[in-house]
Amino acid sequence: MEHRILPELEATYIDRWRHRLPGYKKQSGMKEHLDNGAMARWADPAWQEVYKKIMQADLENYDPWDVSKRTEASGGVFRSFQGWLALSSQGPTDGTLEVIPLLSEAMAYVMLRPFKEDVPVHMFCGVNELQGGETLEITGRWHGPLLRGKIPVGHVDAGDSVWWHPDIIHGVESEHKGTHPSNVLYIPATPMCPQNAKYLVKQKEAFLNGDAPPGFPDLKLEKDSKLKTTPDMLSTLGRQQLGLEPFPLSLIENGNSNDEELHRKKLLYEQCQRILFPDKKES
Repeated sequence: MEHRILPELEATYIDRWRHRLPGYKKQSGMKEHLDNGAMARWADPAWQEVYKKIMQADLENYDPWDVSKRTEASGGVFRSFQGWLALSSQGPTDGTLEVIPLLSEAMAYVMLRPFKEDVPVHMFCGVNELQGGETLEITGRWHGPLLRGKIPVGHVDAGDSVWWHPDIIHGVESEHKGTHPSNVLYIPATPMCPQNAKYLVKQKEAFLNGDAPPGFPDLKLEKDSKLKTTPDMLSTLGRQQLGLEPFPLSLIENGNSNDEELHRKKLLYEQCQRILFPDKKES
């Protein structure tokens, strides 16, 4: 079987941080959604393979943990997990993360919902028809029964991290009823694979130019800032994770893979290196 990802080599996906103040009514939170694929989940051939069992009414044999075609599906980056790092103590009612803790069942509902009789033939529930984009919105109009199952995550302290499957429906509590700011840094898990190597090339260019990462509004906050981070400020690992320097091959050679697995990993490693460093001559 072809190797799909290199979990030993963790790339970066520079996201943003959330700073929520208590009682700030205008900051109503992030509505429930799925990232990294809206209309594409029905239209893209790779996504069609991911959800094939669902569309065939064979939910018992649908495996949401099968990486397989997910690394080839349209979208900016492959996340093995989504997550964030807590920068302050927070819990329920503090404007924190909410999830619908159903994976296969909720995804089946979302994928099959557009084919119910009450949905106009041109509409795919959750796809923003005006703005497009890669975010699939979960709304009361189309997904009411699912939304009744949402729950907040438990209490966390600064330094704790929370992780969830990328197909878990999630959002942010609509109000912050606590007494202190609720802050997190978004940090998904993005193992090295060709799709993520291609994203790193674009992200690396944005980093060096002081631009926002691909897919984010470019407010040009770091264009002329003396606080702009430069490569020399990063550790060796930081530069590797940003695609500025290659990961050493030894990181995958020192694992517990057998000879056949190691050979497949080396082929994938070399493929990613060619994407990241096309001008570098092979030794």
